[in-house]
Amino acid sequence: MRHTVIAAIALLLAVVAVPAGAQTTIEPTLRTEQVFFHCDSPNKLANVDAVVNGQSPSWDTTAPSTSFTAGGGCGFYDNLLSGTGPTGQPTASAIWSGTFTGNLDTVAVELHRLLGGAGGSVTAPQLVAILTIDGTVVFDGDITPFFTVSDTGASESTTFSFPGLKYVTEDGDGEKERTVTLQIDSYNEAQTAWVFDASEVPAGLTFNPEDRVKPEFK
Repeated sequence: MRHTVIAAIALLLAVVAVPAGAQTTIEPTLRTEQVFFHCDSPNKLANVDAVVNGQSPSWDTTAPSTSFTAGGGCGFYDNLLSGTGPTGQPTASAIWSGTFTGNLDTVAVELHRLLGGAGGSVTAPQLVAILTIDGTVVFDGDITPFFTVSDTGASESTTFSFPGLKYVTEDGDGEKERTVTLQIDSYNEAQTAWVFDASEVPAGLTFNPEDRVKPEFK
């Protein structure tokens, strides 16, 4: 009887044991999620909260439904003469920060800006973009996206993406929550008012877009 029990235990261990150095195979998938930037206070100039309180606007999956004419929306004034406020935030940069849960390969961006103001319109302006994921800067450099004037003629928009981010480490869609921060700066000769959270200017991000969004910056 004793030999029978020992044999049974040995067989069980042989079945469940994993050889040393063996790797577990995962099959990652990419979940697509579109989010929209939202104002985080009654201040229409988002720089105020960013500089004074260190608070950056974030995003969620709800598209803005209130128009500018009905009091919706807010914006960032930005140029490369930005200094640093008391909380460490730049005084004249556009910064949004939030989270995404799951494997992450590409972040696509949609931005809107007013046509009026200093510098006027530049169809393909040179901008500076900084994309940070979980505290690590994954892109920091110049970009030259193409802008399209809106039907109203009051604003213009652009889309571009950051592909090949390589945060694809989990089985399935993944469950890890990642903190993502996007900072945009304009060169001084093209000062910019970035606007968002109004129905006319649905600025935001798409994580893992199903279709490629060009131009792509790596």
